[in-house]
Amino acid sequence: MKLLQITLPLDKKIRIPQSNMEETQYFDSNQLNGKDHPKERANIITKAFFCWFLPLFKELNEDDMYGTLKEHEASSLGDRLEQAWNYEVAHKKNPSLGMAIAKIFRVQLVLQAIFFTFRELVVKLSQPILITQFLKYYEPDQTEINKDEGHIRVYYAALIVTSTLLIVLCFHNYQLWAMHLGLKIRVAVCSLIYRKALKLNNKALAQTTVGQMVNLLSNDVGRFNQAVTHINFIWMAPLQLIIISYLLYVYVGIIGLVGTAFLLLFTPCQMYMGKKTSQYRLKTAIRTDERIRLMSEIINGIQVIKMYSWEKPFAKLVEISRRKEIQQIQKTSVIRAIIMSLGLILNRLAIYLCILVYVLTGHNT
Repeated sequence: MKLLQITLPLDKKIRIPQSNMEETQYFDSNQLNGKDHPKERANIITKAFFCWFLPLFKELNEDDMYGTLKEHEASSLGDRLEQAWNYEVAHKKNPSLGMAIAKIFRVQLVLQAIFFTFRELVVKLSQPILITQFLKYYEPDQTEINKDEGHIRVYYAALIVTSTLLIVLCFHNYQLWAMHLGLKIRVAVCSLIYRKALKLNNKALAQTTVGQMVNLLSNDVGRFNQAVTHINFIWMAPLQLIIISYLLYVYVGIIGLVGTAFLLLFTPCQMYMGKKTSQYRLKTAIRTDERIRLMSEIINGIQVIKMYSWEKPFAKLVEISRRKEIQQIQKTSVIRAIIMSLGLILNRLAIYLCILVYVLTGHNT
């Protein structure tokens, strides 16, 4: 019996067992075009400025397709996650997939958190402080900086430009790093789901639908990309709140805390909307599973449906199922739009309130 089995589309190694008795053969997909990924040969400078991507700015064809990065191979990532998951099952009463993922990616998560801390607390916070020192040079009654020392303003201006460059570099490299890490977690989990699906017995298959597995592989695992990008804000937000509130108190006084208090007033509202979003997301996933299961059953029995001319009744069933799914998606989209709008408006309102209170309390400069 011949069987063609491909572990994952992102995997560089394709498994082709010809029979149950033959030895499994592997070949490297990079041998198809003989090209390795250019990022593997890039140094730290070309990675920081994305110069390794320049050869792709041309009219592309099939020969320009590079192989998968070695760190993205589904075979190695799946093996590591499977080993960590088996350890969780064997040694813990309540095994956790999150702990298994954190175990195999803990070093990269820690390094990412350190880089994120440098970007948020050093690079981004340095720019407003430098701008403050630069503007002090032009204050009429200031005595901290000697007006004859004109080179000081040049130094501050150069530091402001340098900090802007560092902000851009750190932001884009962090985003790429987070997307790479999220992709690796996604590939590892997809590989684990695929391997588990091949080992299900008849009893488990009766309780699991194709729609559930398709939804897991196509939609749910995509949340790892968003989680890796935003997970560091959980602990960074309170730390930034304390540091920035202290700086506002030092430079502006108690009036600078008005904007901070205004933002804190909306925190419970945002937490409530985030909770509702997760609830609607769960309901959407359930509706999606039902729709995919229904479509799978219709496709499997399409000959019987055509024979008895049941196209319209089953089309109505699909329409009803899709309408229920869209209703949940609309609720999630509305809450998401409100959260995004608040993110754009609240910051500007907080600054406006600080300036308004500053002026109304008799400060004219």
